[in-house]
Amino acid sequence: MMRALLYCIAVAVLATTAFAQNASINIKGFVTDEVTGKPIGKEMDMEVVGQNTGKKFTVKVNSKSGEYLQPLPSGDVYTLTFKSFAVFKKTETLDLPATQKYREERHDYKVRTIIQGDEMANVSAFDGGQSAVLASAQHALAEVIEALRGNRDLRVVVTVGQENFPPPPPAPKKETKPAKKPAKGKKGAPVPEVVAPVEPPPPTGINNAIYDARVAALKQYFTDVKNADLRISYQQGEAVNPANGVKNVRVTVGVVKSLLED
Repeated sequence: MMRALLYCIAVAVLATTAFAQNASINIKGFVTDEVTGKPIGKEMDMEVVGQNTGKKFTVKVNSKSGEYLQPLPSGDVYTLTFKSFAVFKKTETLDLPATQKYREERHDYKVRTIIQGDEMANVSAFDGGQSAVLASAQHALAEVIEALRGNRDLRVVVTVGQENFPPPPPAPKKETKPAKKPAKGKKGAPVPEVVAPVEPPPPTGINNAIYDARVAALKQYFTDVKNADLRISYQQGEAVNPANGVKNVRVTVGVVKSLLED
């Protein structure tokens, strides 16, 4: 009798546990370009990781339609990471509360396509006549570094503003004194002419030393980027007179290797 009772209790507990297990939720939707609203047209994976369970799923996004479909266990918060050589790496969070009923949810996402020539940063990174990276520019440059780390095929072009040598100071005004007349009956002795020392003229044109120092400072700033010497190129920008607040560093998307090979 006791055994039969225990058996019934065990069966009831198992049935209750099975019923209480979280159901899956079918998530589906479209991943499109944030500007055009159209599918990317390139291969893309959506990596899904459960923050509580650590379960990982790799979801294929249809390159032509941008559509995806994936069942996920409810009762977890998921981190979604979009990966492709054609887009900037992007991360989203998806919360699926626990439920015992199967259902479908639609979640659409936008990503930014990597297009050669697109501007990533345009900042005043240096004061006039200086080559130390300003703190006010570091956030924008840090975002460039993050993009380079997230997209190993991404290449960028850094245009560094040049500076002219400072204009020479205005020449001092010469004071002219009236010549003294010799006394009557005396011949005037010749007054020796005083010749001022000749100073070399100040340099003119572009200050190449400033440009070189700025490039060196930026290379040091990007030193943690893998293969930085191959993926980051530098070119000379417009030359201006030294001044603060001038936008003198512009970062644009270069050639993406995989796009050429695709």
